Amino acid sequence: MTGGTIVSIPNPHGALEPAKDPKELLRFAPHLLEKADLDIIPVMNKDSSNMTVEDWKEISLAVINRYNNYDGFLVTHGTDTIAYSSSAVAFTLGDGLYHPVVFTGSQLPINVERTDAVHNIEDAMATLIYARQNQLSEVLIVAGREVHRGVRAVKLSENSF
Repeated sequence: MTGGTIVSIPNPHGALEPAKDPKELLRFAPHLLEKADLDIIPVMNKDSSNMTVEDWKEISLAVINRYNNYDGFLVTHGTDTIAYSSSAVAFTLGDGLYHPVVFTGSQLPINVERTDAVHNIEDAMATLIYARQNQLSEVLIVAGREVHRGVRAVKLSENSF
């Protein structure tokens, strides 16, 4: 987890805040636990419009430091700079990548009506499992029922699902 709307819920005053416990997110998509063994590791909690090169390094190091312990990585991220972060992580991890890394985010928080967060997490998980089973080892972005290469993605809209 790196932050963004996808891992945020409204506080009592209605302002979005990061979920206090990352596992709280699974309350909205508990069936993901049936598909894979999951460890949720908070890397940072930052609005993606404030991401820096140091943050991209931190995301990359979070993957590198756990690389031999997992079959793949799902990174939740804000949509404003998800394309930049996925590209930076892809170039940092380099050609020797043998586990897929899938980024996803959402336009709406996970607990609101008509959210895209649950679909995006489900699709990201399905993509991660498919990529692992078919030895497709690269950095991807999954959102809006689409899969994009992390080094080729561009955000086209601020409010479109």
